[in-house]
Amino acid sequence: MKKVFKILLSGFILIGAYSYSQWVSVTSGTSNFLSSVFVVNSGTAFTCGISGTVLRTTNAGLNWTSVTQPTSGTVNSLSFPSDGNGITGWAAANDGFYKTTNSGVNWTSQLSGGNYTAVWFINLNTGIVIRSSPSSQIQYTSNGGASFQDINFTTRTDLVGTDVAMLSTAIWYVLARKNTNDSSFVFKSTNGGSSFILTLPVVSIHNKLAFIDPNTGILAGNNGALRRTTDGGNNWTVINTGTSLSLFSSSFINSNTGYVVGSGGLILKSTNAGANWFSQTSGTTQSLFGVSGTSDESIVIACGSNGTILRTTN
Repeated sequence: MKKVFKILLSGFILIGAYSYSQWVSVTSGTSNFLSSVFVVNSGTAFTCGISGTVLRTTNAGLNWTSVTQPTSGTVNSLSFPSDGNGITGWAAANDGFYKTTNSGVNWTSQLSGGNYTAVWFINLNTGIVIRSSPSSQIQYTSNGGASFQDINFTTRTDLVGTDVAMLSTAIWYVLARKNTNDSSFVFKSTNGGSSFILTLPVVSIHNKLAFIDPNTGILAGNNGALRRTTDGGNNWTVINTGTSLSLFSSSFINSNTGYVVGSGGLILKSTNAGANWFSQTSGTTQSLFGVSGTSDESIVIACGSNGTILRTTN
């Protein structure tokens, strides 16, 4: 009888660990829509959104302060590579591309005249940013943005690039969309942008790429759509998420652990490299559009509508 009780108790403890996620809402100081978050380390993180909003925390998301706006437009994406120590980073916005070398106190315009939707730097020198309009292209830099090379990922003029993932100097992924028939496309380069191959065309809207390594990644989209590859995009498997809510953002923080966020405060977590996902209680009904964390899960932060910022330390 005691043995049975111990087994039952262990089961309840396991269930509790998965269901009681302890996401806590913190005061952001803004009611603006927040589009993305970037956790630099266990103390420092940045989030961004409409009206040029960029917020910074230096105490693991407990408190947030507004830094200088790089633009009055919407800031869509941020990248602060680890060798920049939260001091040097980039912001992709709907009217240009900007760089800071002092944690957002000042910003310098590096690209203008376009809508820049996503940015990914692997170090202080090497990065890519994708432009969705007036024509969709990748801009690549190997000198920290002092100069850029224009790169076409497709010859199709009806596709709009929406997200990028740079896994190394050689391996890049691009997510693109055709709005007229709600189709999504994933392109891959294995030679640093010299050429691209189409790895996935699918008739549904997908919003975000997230990769553990050059081979394993997921693609999150509307109506609970989630696809996973373990062979570098050659094949994509449909994953059952158990929801029909839209998935807006995704992030892998280590080789096993990933998060997906979406409509109505939805948070999904995987602990087996994206093969399976379970729901966590977020404590909010606000839609979430960004998620990021440290590799040891000492801090994970999500952001979204109406200035919503959530944090968890477990």
